[in-house]
Amino acid sequence: MKRAFIRGLWGVYDDSNWIKKMRYRMDGEIMSAVQNQFTEKFTTYVMGEDNYNLIKKIIPDAVLISKEPFVFDLVKFLHRNKMEIIKYAIDQDGLDEVIWLDWDCIPTKKLPPDFWDYLGKKEVFQANLQRYRRNMCPWRSKDQGCVPNGGYLYLRDKELIYKAIKVWDTMPQQNDERAWAKLTDDMMGGWEGIDKYWRIFESDCSMLRRMSPYSVSMVSQRKNVCFFHRL
Repeated sequence: MKRAFIRGLWGVYDDSNWIKKMRYRMDGEIMSAVQNQFTEKFTTYVMGEDNYNLIKKIIPDAVLISKEPFVFDLVKFLHRNKMEIIKYAIDQDGLDEVIWLDWDCIPTKKLPPDFWDYLGKKEVFQANLQRYRRNMCPWRSKDQGCVPNGGYLYLRDKELIYKAIKVWDTMPQQNDERAWAKLTDDMMGGWEGIDKYWRIFESDCSMLRRMSPYSVSMVSQRKNVCFFHRL
């Protein structure tokens, strides 16, 4: 079983749009991740030669996967680029088990020895459920704002990324979370509420700083939090 933590870098330094401007913020987040005392070895996949030349000074083994700084439009389809990176990691590096980490998703402690075995006890996809105020899932009759957050994604099935991209293609948008929501709904045979999502897909090793539909007490009592997403 070939497994890895992965992160990605794409985009351009551009003040013209709040989404493009996010590239400036990432530099500080990258340094925080690299310097964190609990950071496990991870592979960084990079789009853009300028991005690659910058990051290899900090992460020498970063992997350049595209000379262009993005494959999909940054404003309209920002996080579709992330899905392309995950696909590359699975296709080209042959990963069987992947944990995607946004740069602001940080480790909080040393991983337990049975970390990967523990993940294997739940479904092949795991992520923190996030509740938006807007309608993210118009096909549902309730909990339409609840989607898997894209900051920490665990995949243990090579076909998942292809299925998620196929879903995304039917309803393209700026982020990838709606696609993961539709995919997990289909895996459940239809949305059956946040309690069932918790039992099947909720990550037991990570948590969100805010916007979780679950109570803080529930999260603290029932999770072994190793990663904290500072969204």
